[in-house]
Amino acid sequence: MPQTCRCGQEAIILEARAPGPNQGRWYWRCAFNACRFFCWDESPHQFIRHPVEAYSSGNTLSGKRWDLGKGYTPATLSTVNNVESDFNPLNRSKTKVVFSLVSDSYITVEYSESPTILPVIKNIDHISWNEQLSKWVIPATLYAYKKAIKALPVNTPNLQIEIEPIPQPIIHTLLVNPIQIKNTYKEETESFGDDDMIDMDVMDRWSKFVESDIYSQLKEFQREGVKRAIERKGRLLIANEKGVGKVDEALAIAAVYRNEWPILVVCPEVLCLTWKYAIQQFFDLDDDEVQHLQEVKANTFNPSTVVKRKKQTTIRRTKKQRQINSQNVENDEEYIVNEEEKEEEEEEVIYKNSKPAQFYVVNHEVATRRRNLLKNVRFKMVICDGTQFVKARGNIHTKAFVTFLGDHPRLIMLSDTASHCLPAELFTGIQAVAPQLVSTFDKFAKRYCDPKQYIFGWIYDGKRNTEELDYILEKIIWHSPKMIDIASQLPRTIYETITAHIKREEKVNTDIDTTLSVMEQTRIYMDMYEKTWQAKKKFIKSYFEYISQSFKESKIAIVLYHNEGLTEFKEYFNSKEIKFADVCNFDTIDQECQNFNTTVRIALIDMKLSGLDPGCLCAADIVICCEAPLQRSKAKQIESYFESEDRIGPLFIKYLMAPNTLDDIQWPIPDNTNDYE
Repeated sequence: MPQTCRCGQEAIILEARAPGPNQGRWYWRCAFNACRFFCWDESPHQFIRHPVEAYSSGNTLSGKRWDLGKGYTPATLSTVNNVESDFNPLNRSKTKVVFSLVSDSYITVEYSESPTILPVIKNIDHISWNEQLSKWVIPATLYAYKKAIKALPVNTPNLQIEIEPIPQPIIHTLLVNPIQIKNTYKEETESFGDDDMIDMDVMDRWSKFVESDIYSQLKEFQREGVKRAIERKGRLLIANEKGVGKVDEALAIAAVYRNEWPILVVCPEVLCLTWKYAIQQFFDLDDDEVQHLQEVKANTFNPSTVVKRKKQTTIRRTKKQRQINSQNVENDEEYIVNEEEKEEEEEEVIYKNSKPAQFYVVNHEVATRRRNLLKNVRFKMVICDGTQFVKARGNIHTKAFVTFLGDHPRLIMLSDTASHCLPAELFTGIQAVAPQLVSTFDKFAKRYCDPKQYIFGWIYDGKRNTEELDYILEKIIWHSPKMIDIASQLPRTIYETITAHIKREEKVNTDIDTTLSVMEQTRIYMDMYEKTWQAKKKFIKSYFEYISQSFKESKIAIVLYHNEGLTEFKEYFNSKEIKFADVCNFDTIDQECQNFNTTVRIALIDMKLSGLDPGCLCAADIVICCEAPLQRSKAKQIESYFESEDRIGPLFIKYLMAPNTLDDIQWPIPDNTNDYE
C-alpha cells in the first residue's frame, strides 16, 4: 500500500538495482529526498515487476491509468488530473537474454544483471548450471535451442525480455554434424558405419595426401592444418603463431588440389620472389612454371606459344653505288632491278613459355587494382599471404578485394598475427573464408566487438561473446596452433632465406680473374660486396617495415655490415621516434644489450663489432641479417649472440639475399638443421 514519508508527502516506490541479495526488491523513500524515510515493500514477489507499475503500464490502450485510491499513481509515472490526456507508456530498460553456441555440446544462456528473469531461466527444459563455464547451458541441438526460445515469455506484461538469438547462418552451419575425417595418422582397419557422414571426395583427397611424400615432410601441426583444409573443402585461414611453417602448409594444401591448378598467389610486394622460389623448390618446377607478375594485362594469361619466322635485312643502294663496288654491274648476280638487295637472311626464334604456368605470384596492390582481369581467369584456388594488412574494412577497394577472394572455390589465407587480433580485425578474414557467416560489419560488431560510441564516432576495440567467436574460428575459419603447443616439434633455430627484388641495372657482375693477385681479388670482392648492398638497401628497409608491422610484440635485431646502412637506419628510427638499442659502439655494448633485453624492442647491430658474449642479446625473437657475413665463422659468432635457454619457441633468423649479386656465390645459407655445410 502507498506509504507517507516523514515530510507528510506521498513516498515513491523504486526497485533495488544494485548487485547483492536485495537486488530486485522494491522499497519506499521520500520523493524529495528531504527526510531519511525508507522501508521495504513486501507486497509484491521480488522477481516480478511491482503490480502498481505493471497495471499502470499495461492499461495504456484505454488511455487511463490504474488508481488504487486516494489519488495514488506510481511515482515513476507523471500525475495528471485529466484522465483523457495522452498517456506515454513506461519506458523501462529490458532484460536481455543472449544465446551463444560455445562448443559441440553446449549453448550458453546469459542475461543482464537482474534476478527478475531468474525463475523463467530455470524453467527452460534441459537447462543446467555449468561450473566450468559459470553459466547456464542447454544442449547444443536445434531442438533444445528452439524450445528454449519458445519458453521465454517475451509478450508477458510484467516481464521485459529482449532475446539475442544465435545468428541464423551459424545455426545452419554448426547445429548439424560437420564432416570429419577419420584419424588416419595410424593405420586403420575399421570401416565406417552407416551413420557416419562421409564425403567421398574429402576422404579420397586425404588418403592420397597421407600416401604422398609431402606428408612425411611436414610437422604434426602442419598435417593437422592440411586435414582441416580438406574438411572445409579448401577454405582455411592459416594463423600459425608467428607464421611458423605457414608456407609449406599452404603449398601442401595446394598439392592436394593439384588437379585444379593453376593457382593464384597474392602476397605483399616484399615476399613475391620469396614465394616464387619457395614454390619452385617445393614442387621442383621450372622458372617458367612459376610466374611473378609485376603487372596484369589482358593478354597476360594467354596460352604459351613458340614462334619461329624468317628475319630478312634489306639494304637500299643506287645504281651508282653499285658501280663503285663492282666493275661489271650488269653481270652482278646480286643486283636487284628495284634497287633492293637481300644482304642477310637469318632465322629469328621468339621463345615464350615452353611449359604452361602452374602458379602466378602477384602483390596485393596489383591484385586489388586488376581484380576484374584476375576474376575473368577463373582460378579455382587462391593463396593469399599477409592478410593482416587486408583489414581496412571501410575502404571500397578492400571490400571489393575481399569479395574477389571469397568468390573463389578454394581460398587459403595466411596471417602472422591473426591469433592475437581483436575481433574487428578478423572480420575481413572471416568474410573472405566463410562469406555465408557474416553479411555486414555492423551485425558482426554488435555481437562480437562490444562497440562504444564516443564524440568522434564508434569504437570497435572491445570483445564480446568471445567463447562463441573462438568456437566459430576453430570450427570453420582457421587453424591456429599456439607456439607453446608446437615448440617441441620445431628446431631451436629456424633459418629463412628472403629473396630481395632488385632492378635489372643493379645486377652485379661476379666474375673474378683468378690470375690476379690475392690483394687485387680481395679488392674486387669487397667492391662487389658494396654494390650488392647498394642494390638491395631499398628492399631491406621495406622488409623491416613489413616485419615490424606484422610482429608488433616481438623483439627484432637488425644486423648490418656497411656503415652507410647503419647510419640510415639510425636516422630512420630517430625520424619515427622509435627507441632502439644501438649496438654499434664497443664502449656502450653492455648498457645497450641490457636495454634491448629489458625495455627496447629493436636492436641495431654492427656486424664488424667483436667482443660480444654469447647470449648477450638473448631476448631477440627475430634476427634480420641484411647482409651475408663474409665468413661462415662470423655467421656462427653472430648467431651465438641470440642464444637463450628460456625462449619459448624457436629463434627466427632471416637472411636477405639478392639474386644476380654477390649473394649468389656467397657461402650457402644454413638450413633448419643448423648445418652450414
